[in-house]
Amino acid sequence: DYFLAGKSLGVIPITLTLLATQIGGGFFTGIAQESYTTGFFGIAYALGISTGFLILGLGVAQRLKQLQIKTTADI
Repeated sequence: DYFLAGKSLGVIPITLTLLATQIGGGFFTGIAQESYTTGFFGIAYALGISTGFLILGLGVAQRLKQLQIKTTADI
């Protein structure tokens, strides 16, 4: 119950939490290195992760909540 915040979080906090999980110092360092060596594909990786988490946070997460799925193993 503590880790799920009592299931009281809204769409925006969940979406931002998912994005914050992936974005950090190592993420930006890795993207800079990948962009330098491969060009656009390094940036596409970052955009893909961000877009995926936005879709999850804005749409799919609501459906998972309705199905009472709490972990990846429940899927």
